[in-house]
Amino acid sequence: MEQPLKYYETVFAPLGGQLRRDRADKWWELDRGDFIFEIELAWEHAGFDDDSGLKLAVECAVSHKELSKIAARICGDPDDVPQTFRYDQRFVKVESLSGADLVYRKMIEEEVESILKMDMQMVVKEFAGSCPDQPTMRQIMHLASLAWLADFATLMDYEKIFERGYHMNFAPTINREMIQRAMEIAFERA
Repeated sequence: MEQPLKYYETVFAPLGGQLRRDRADKWWELDRGDFIFEIELAWEHAGFDDDSGLKLAVECAVSHKELSKIAARICGDPDDVPQTFRYDQRFVKVESLSGADLVYRKMIEEEVESILKMDMQMVVKEFAGSCPDQPTMRQIMHLASLAWLADFATLMDYEKIFERGYHMNFAPTINREMIQRAMEIAFERA
């Protein structure tokens, strides 16, 4: 998908936030309460049956400030780097780019509104419920959620298993030190 950079200012200026860049990407960062939204806009030819129109897309990585700090600490990263717990995409078909800025803004506002209504305690409990097989970030969020909830028993069981040289279903990037850091955080939160 192509990034319609000219829309970034017109779409996001009324919403606040700021344009961020790294070597490969540009995205808009919005800070709303306990959440950080990293948003990219994209469009492509729709390619539907009638082969007309365009598909506008909003891609959004969502971080919760407190959960993100816990996950960053577990990873040994600086805590100012958002750690995404959710990635959403929204699409809409339009006939032309006329008024695209309003369509993008509406999709973004709907995304932000849906996230702000989330019960983070329920989200944390879901992540803590069981360790996913993959990918790594979901496993890190599992550990972060266990630390958030101060679930010493599960973290101590994981640490013992890792001490014996087993990895269970954890990705190879998850190591014993990460589990130990999660245990430290859990003790601090108790």
